[in-house]
Amino acid sequence: MHKHKRPGRRGDRITDAERLHRRNGIEADYTIGPVHEAQRRADERFGLDRLPDLVEPELARKFGRQRAKLEALLDADDLDVDAIEREAKRMLNAYEVLTRRAEELGAPEANPDIWELPWRDGVLAFCRRMSDMPAYMRDNPGATLIGAEELGRILDAQPMLIEAQAPVSRCCRRQKAL
Repeated sequence: MHKHKRPGRRGDRITDAERLHRRNGIEADYTIGPVHEAQRRADERFGLDRLPDLVEPELARKFGRQRAKLEALLDADDLDVDAIEREAKRMLNAYEVLTRRAEELGAPEANPDIWELPWRDGVLAFCRRMSDMPAYMRDNPGATLIGAEELGRILDAQPMLIEAQAPVSRCCRRQKAL
């Protein structure tokens, strides 16, 4: 289908933890929890932020308008939880409508051998099999793609990256050594 121009997840108000520090922030966070889950399911099934790309532009614009309404409420200094709840329900409905339409159009699902993460202003993808890389790059020209072997070389060259970010893995290593 059509590739829509929209910002990446950077600065995404739906997943913004800063909201928790504002009046009614925790209540608002629990209110939009189901939207987080719907977004996660859509990303897992169709690829990171791809669901709107899989349907007609007019339907994608409606989805974008609904998302903008919810994000505007989440940007407020004083969070109106009732309004957030109303728009969150509408956002859930929007995810359901887009998912159904993508299914009707026979939209391709994400490749389970390619993991995508929000990165900078786009997507960082990890590709398990080299054979999947050319098709992924053809379909996602703006993404940054790293193969499993390349990732292994990066991590071997910079073991401190893992050591600094993974205290659980250090804990598990110590337990195995006992």
